[in-house]
Amino acid sequence: MVEARNTTTIIENCRGVDDDIVNLVEQYERAFGVGPIWITRVPARLCLIGEHTDYWKGFTSELVTMASDSQEMWGVIGPRDDGLISCVSSDDKFPPWEKKLGSPLPKNDDWLGWLESVGTPPPHWSNYVMGSVKHTQMKMDVINGFNMYISSTIPPASGASSSSALATTAMFAIRLSNGLSIELDDLVIATAEAEWFCGTRGGMMDHATMLYAGSDGVLKLTFEPFTNEIIKLPKSFSRYKFATIFTHPSEKGGDTMLSFNKLAIVAREIVHRLLPNNWQLDWREVANSLPHSITPDELLKMWPEDSERLPLLYPSIFQDGSGIIKVADRFRFVMRELERSKKMQFVLSQSECSPYDIATIMNESWDDAGELYGIRTQKMDEIATKVRNIPGVLGLKVMGAGFGGNLIALLEDGADLSSLSKEGVEICSSGEKASLFDISTLMPKLSEQPPLAAILLCGGEGSRMVKGGITTHKPLLTLNGVPSTQMVINNLLNSKLNFSQIIIIVPPDREMEYQKQLKGLPIKIITQPKALGTGNAVFCAINELDLAIEQIYVSFGTQPLVRKLTIESSLAHHLKAKVGFTLPTTLRNNPYAPILRNANGNIVDSVETHLEKMDMPKFGETNVGGYWVSQVALNDVLTSIHDEFYDEEKDNYNTISGELGFPNEMVRGCLALGLGVEGVPIADPEEVVGLKTPEDVAAIELQLKKREMFLGL
Repeated sequence: MVEARNTTTIIENCRGVDDDIVNLVEQYERAFGVGPIWITRVPARLCLIGEHTDYWKGFTSELVTMASDSQEMWGVIGPRDDGLISCVSSDDKFPPWEKKLGSPLPKNDDWLGWLESVGTPPPHWSNYVMGSVKHTQMKMDVINGFNMYISSTIPPASGASSSSALATTAMFAIRLSNGLSIELDDLVIATAEAEWFCGTRGGMMDHATMLYAGSDGVLKLTFEPFTNEIIKLPKSFSRYKFATIFTHPSEKGGDTMLSFNKLAIVAREIVHRLLPNNWQLDWREVANSLPHSITPDELLKMWPEDSERLPLLYPSIFQDGSGIIKVADRFRFVMRELERSKKMQFVLSQSECSPYDIATIMNESWDDAGELYGIRTQKMDEIATKVRNIPGVLGLKVMGAGFGGNLIALLEDGADLSSLSKEGVEICSSGEKASLFDISTLMPKLSEQPPLAAILLCGGEGSRMVKGGITTHKPLLTLNGVPSTQMVINNLLNSKLNFSQIIIIVPPDREMEYQKQLKGLPIKIITQPKALGTGNAVFCAINELDLAIEQIYVSFGTQPLVRKLTIESSLAHHLKAKVGFTLPTTLRNNPYAPILRNANGNIVDSVETHLEKMDMPKFGETNVGGYWVSQVALNDVLTSIHDEFYDEEKDNYNTISGELGFPNEMVRGCLALGLGVEGVPIADPEEVVGLKTPEDVAAIELQLKKREMFLGL
């Protein structure tokens, strides 16, 4: 589960830790602005053996693949509620575009049938995105669009399946933006089918590799039925490496798409209908009985019942009925490739695995890819010859669909490929499967918990609410049917923290109301006799704290948007820093209570723009209405401030407002006594939003709804 988080939070927490992420998110902000996002990483697919067998019917194919550790596609995804899909690429060759979601598609309709009805769109990189969008619209409820910024080191048209990486990234985008499942098995099948929107009819190898690979080995994939299994690379491979070598672009339109779809129609529609029941006893003999080739017209005469379906599925093939579709050699290729795959799996399973045996298998696949499957080009052959002449190159094969793109080679560790620089060489090892970046992994973690308490302030007259016609006390206003203070309490109870005490401070005339609304919760309700500010309210609770309590979380019953993670991680930072007072903070426009730091980044003050008549900066750091304070600091600082400013005769404080504030006074007091103050910018800007006006109710409910939807389940 990875929740969408604000761009400012991610940038602030990654700066100096992962500057690549910082740059990526800053580019997104330049294109789309500040807002909640997910960051996806999808690796390139490398296939060691079994190419073009994943989409065949009639047998269980077996492939050996891996994800690249050096070629990846990163996507920054932000949900939007206006029904638009807007995409920007870091590569200038792919211009920005924007499309509407459009009308809902018939639910659970025949995907292929729908593709037949709309036809193949003109080639454009948006097709790989919209295929995932349209497929999801047909299967699930889609209301939100998304922004997406793409940055990729996977060369396009290279055979490393940048197109499938884009389709997979888009599938993450449409599902995350609509709160839909990203369960891997479903994602693999759905994305493979979605890519048919572009006109090809490929299989699931690319998508399965991207979503199931592991860095500790290669991936065994089977289809019909689908399975996946990591095969760990033996230690003997530590002295060898793989490299991809780019030959020329493998464009997926025109003649290349026609050639690929001829392979697909043989695999999906022709051969399995011609095979006898016991064909696997001697596939070579069966191959000799298959037709060498067939024309589209002959195909329709053989199966007239499909005379309407097949031309719709493969329009490019049937536009000219006289074209030749080779059959027998295509079958020979996949059967030999299946045998090679089984052999490679066996070799890799041996503790004394010889990379030379793997290289031999790759070289045999190279030969068959040209002679039997027809996916090599003259330029590919020329570059392959050049590669083979380099000392230390052991084996080489076509990678991906062929018709150009990459070769993949197995090399001795010392092999020098510098003479191939013009061809585009990338050294690679097995990499990790696709992932979502989780900012929480960079946030402070608790190693232990001291005795904890929480003080929730529920005072105030709520004059702005009363003016708006609302008489319910602000902290008891319901949000999605739950009183705000109860929501804050639930957040504490459902966190990873163990609170020994939760103290609720309310006005005397509201005590019974709170007792009724919060009945059954493990809390203690006390009163603040007179509304003399937040500092006075906390002071009223000091004598209620158990002596064993070491750290106290102070917040408000009107701050339900402060995340559990914000509370937990700020405590971890607070304990590690060994300070008296810590403020979880965020960066936002027009901060109401800005934090002031010196040139070294240390907090020197905290101010309140309204009560203290301070100018509000256009952008800055502010607290989120929650604070960690040690009991030592609370006793030493707050008590001394109270004693200094409280006037017993007037029953108020000698301050401008006559009241005693809390966070700013604690910041200044802790700094003066050398107890230390820390600010931790780990919260998102919306966590600041509390219940102050009637309009805030709807705004907070909307944020809660979005947060629930955008959990990334």
